[in-house]
Amino acid sequence: MPPKKAAPAEKKILLGRPSNNLKIGIVGLPNVGKSSFFNVLSETDLGKAANFPYATIDPEEARIPVPDARFEWLCETYKPASRVPAFLTCIDIAGLTAGASTGAGLGNAFLSHVRAVDGIFQVVRAFDDAEVTHVEGDVDPIRDMEIIQTELRLKDIEWVEKSLENLKRSGRALNSTSLADKAKKEEIATVEKILKVLSVDNKDIRKAEWSNKEVDVVNGLHLLTAKPVTYLVNLSERDYIRKKNKWLPKIKAWIDANNPGDPLIPFSVALEERLARMSPEERKEEEQKIGASSALGKITQAGYSSLDLIRYFTCGPDEVRAWTIRRGTKAPQAAGVIHSDFENKFVCGEIMSYDDLKEYGSEAAVKAAGKLRQQGKPYEMVDGDIAYWKAVYILCDAGWINYLPFENIISLTDCRTPRSVFGMRLILCPLEKFLPTATLGRHDVLPRLLAYRDTAMSVDLLAIRQTKVVRVVECTRFAPHPTYLPSFFTMTASGKNAC
Repeated sequence: MPPKKAAPAEKKILLGRPSNNLKIGIVGLPNVGKSSFFNVLSETDLGKAANFPYATIDPEEARIPVPDARFEWLCETYKPASRVPAFLTCIDIAGLTAGASTGAGLGNAFLSHVRAVDGIFQVVRAFDDAEVTHVEGDVDPIRDMEIIQTELRLKDIEWVEKSLENLKRSGRALNSTSLADKAKKEEIATVEKILKVLSVDNKDIRKAEWSNKEVDVVNGLHLLTAKPVTYLVNLSERDYIRKKNKWLPKIKAWIDANNPGDPLIPFSVALEERLARMSPEERKEEEQKIGASSALGKITQAGYSSLDLIRYFTCGPDEVRAWTIRRGTKAPQAAGVIHSDFENKFVCGEIMSYDDLKEYGSEAAVKAAGKLRQQGKPYEMVDGDIAYWKAVYILCDAGWINYLPFENIISLTDCRTPRSVFGMRLILCPLEKFLPTATLGRHDVLPRLLAYRDTAMSVDLLAIRQTKVVRVVECTRFAPHPTYLPSFFTMTASGKNAC
């Protein structure tokens, strides 16, 4: 008897919100360069940079393009009319001070802003400047990092203690026979474990080991120390250029001891501000002259990766676009980022890797080499995939196409957001071809269509326009009925022949 196959390993659930639209917040003590960093990162002046605490009260938000050499190569190859890179949403949050967890210095409001983001850029000051005051009196990055970590943990402990108290109060009458009661007991046990990690083990939540069931509980609490942290050490321009600072080894040792694995990126706000005022040519010349380059691209990519975000591409002469998804996303959910109907009526995806396209030079060559794959619902997207989606749709308003010639090909767009359904193609055939009726009105045909399928697209979401003839993609799965009513039509999303 052949040995049984080993059970597949359980897929780990990620900490944090299960969303593709994640945000990262800039956190740190006052006067460490947070707002100045936000301004050069976003190329705006939204951040209120000033030489006193609490210059920023309300958080500012900006979308930062994520640099990607693959995206640039695809744009050079396809030469699209429109190019849309991946973006990272960044939030400038006011400075935290010692005692913020108890409300000091508007701490409760600021910590609520931290709770609303999904990851943290922690800016640490490692430069001396007598003209820029420090809220603690002198420059000591280790002390500053301990203040931030302590305040986030104390707020989490307070939050978890309240949650545990409420759970225990509602669970006094629990018994062991009900599945719901058992689940409630497991939840209480998990919250007790969370409290122990914070208060006894003195660890951040993201550094503890959690099962998938426990991750569900952790995510429900929206804890501050569960968020990924990227440490950004703000150096003087001189120290950054010579790649030397007395605090860097100590900061690295502290991170390794307290939060091992968290990324550390040195940068200089002073240098970034100076480079930002130059033209691209002047900036390149200056970087060559000083032997150092901007760290903003590296920082943006680190923040994007810390949130477990990846991107796939749709490519064509009309548009090259990077679509952001979370690592581990399946093909239907990835297609749903373009439009929810692609997920709901998913058929398959034609997938090629960026590396294969770059190696062979064209889509035709990739296909000829057998590297173009059709992937179904179980497929897990890989960073850098190039995708064309197919989905099955039901036509619910035949009245729009009653009098169109059979050979015409019709384009479909969402009339509320015309460009949001990028590259969607629906091939429609008039019902005269299939129904033996002289007059085909909406009230006559629609009930018959709905009789064959219990789902249909909303009429008010669709606008059909005969803009141009595009290639026939597919027209399959006609309903088995004496009248040969075509109830199903297939459509694809790609960068080709977009409306």
